[in-house]
Amino acid sequence: MSRGTPAGASPKPELLFIGNFLSAAGASRGVCEDLVERLRGAGWSVEAASTKLPRMARLLDMAVAVWRGRRRVGIVHVDVFSGDAFLWAAVIVFIGDQLGVGAQLSTGVVVVFGIRIFTNVAAVRRQLFRG
Repeated sequence: MSRGTPAGASPKPELLFIGNFLSAAGASRGVCEDLVERLRGAGWSVEAASTKLPRMARLLDMAVAVWRGRRRVGIVHVDVFSGDAFLWAAVIVFIGDQLGVGAQLSTGVVVVFGIRIFTNVAAVRRQLFRG
C-alpha cells in the first residue's frame, strides 16, 4: 500500500494520453482533452501529449512522452480517430512495446483499428446498395 492510499483501496495508476491536444493552436477540441481535464479533476495523475502542431514534431513529442513515462506510467491511452493517425499510433505502440510500457497497447490499437475498418466497410456497403 502506498502512502496516502486508504486501507483496502488500490492506488490510481499514472495515466499517459497520447493524441492530438491541439485546441490551443486553433484546431478542434478533441474528446481526449475533455477526458484528461475530468480525470485530473477527479484526482488522477495524467500526462498528455501532444500539443505540437507540425506532424513530425508531434510524433517526436509523443515518442518522448512514452520514453519519459516508461517506468512510472501504469496506463497508456492512444487516441486514434482516422487516416494517418493509425500510422502514428502504430509507431507509438511499437516504441512503447520496445520500452515495456503497457502490455495492452498493441491489443487496444488492433481493436480500434479493426472496428474502424468494419465501420468503413459498412458505410461503403450502404452507399453501394442504397437504391
